[in-house]
Amino acid sequence: MPGKRLLITLLALALAACTTPAVEAPSVDGMATQVASTLTAMAPVAHGATEIPPTAAVPETTAAPPAAPPVLRIAYTNAGNIWLAEGDAPPVQLTTSGSAEQVRISGDGQRIAFSRRPAADGPAELRAVNRDGSGEALLAAAGVWSGLYPTGGLLFNDLNQFDFIPGTHQLLLNTRGVPEGPGLMRYNDLLRLDADSGALTTLRPPEAGGGFLVSPDGLKVAIIQHERISLASIDGTPIRSDAITFPSVITYSEYLYHPVGQWTADSSAVGFAIPSADPLAADTSATLWRLPADGGPAVSLATIAGDFFFTQSSVPALSPDLAWVAFQRSTTAPNIRNLIVARADGTGETIVATGQPSWVGWSPDSSRFVFGLDDPMNLLLGAPGAAPAPLASGTRFRWVDASMYVYTSGRAGAWTLTRGSVGGPAVAIATPAGDFVDYDTAY
Repeated sequence: MPGKRLLITLLALALAACTTPAVEAPSVDGMATQVASTLTAMAPVAHGATEIPPTAAVPETTAAPPAAPPVLRIAYTNAGNIWLAEGDAPPVQLTTSGSAEQVRISGDGQRIAFSRRPAADGPAELRAVNRDGSGEALLAAAGVWSGLYPTGGLLFNDLNQFDFIPGTHQLLLNTRGVPEGPGLMRYNDLLRLDADSGALTTLRPPEAGGGFLVSPDGLKVAIIQHERISLASIDGTPIRSDAITFPSVITYSEYLYHPVGQWTADSSAVGFAIPSADPLAADTSATLWRLPADGGPAVSLATIAGDFFFTQSSVPALSPDLAWVAFQRSTTAPNIRNLIVARADGTGETIVATGQPSWVGWSPDSSRFVFGLDDPMNLLLGAPGAAPAPLASGTRFRWVDASMYVYTSGRAGAWTLTRGSVGGPAVAIATPAGDFVDYDTAY
């Protein structure tokens, strides 16, 4: 019997081995994976959270496209009308009324103001137009100026200087009287005119204003007369009256000399190189001044021997950083002069050119300058410590930024308005007609 039971047991075990699959014991890594999966499945999801499947892709961050470069806008006169060139696009005519003389464009490039003389022997009016040619408006009629002050023995009163206050559509301007004979009779006033509404405001009455030079930030204004320079807020409120005083400069003509100034780019100070009293004397010189915008006293930087009166007839001799100055000095040869660049303290004089130079102006970053030699239209490019090089044949040269510039070339009735850049090509923008072409630029 025991042997029979043993045989039955062995047969049962054999049958079980044939019907039940073998189970492999899990490895340590396998067990860890199963435990982790179980814990993950059991973990609660935070309220309001979205469960992200393990296979979900993380979205890539898209870089913002680079900002488009600013577009240079040039407003200019063409056969008595106002035209606008924007970048490389063909110029567009904005006005058709004719007789336009001077043009100014607001810093944002959206509003263009221009003077127009309805009668050749009468006063000018001020108008404005939008950059798309719409919204042309008469801001100040030709008769407005004579209504401000009695004309006495004068023919009429007229617009003198006007320009936009940076960052606004407001114009600063002053006026003059027109006599029967030659002469420039400034009223030395200061007015503000809204180029959108046409509202005219007197900021300073006659002899309390003068020529004006607005700071780049549009907050301060240097007020310039023939014997004094004052500093004021843009609304005319005094900051420092008679900050710089000096003897009247003889002009040998029927006008009074007003010094040419230069603001620093950060609007912290304004500088002047004021010529000595007699520009034809044998010992001409200039005193260089720095006037802080915070109302502090003016600082005399140096007195330098040389010709500054003819050097800076319309553009400043001082660089925008007030660190450099340009001037001329006669040689022993008749009508031959040296163009000299020096530091504003009078040191480091360097002769740039010899002949018959004409000063054109510093670049906005004070690193370069342009001048004419022997022929005012023979323009050369110079830099402190570097030899000058030919630049262009042109006139009415104006820097736009540290490397770009605009100028006109040709002759009366056949002008070309050109844009160029240092080390780059010159591009003809337009061929305006007229005896005289005026233009202004903005980004």
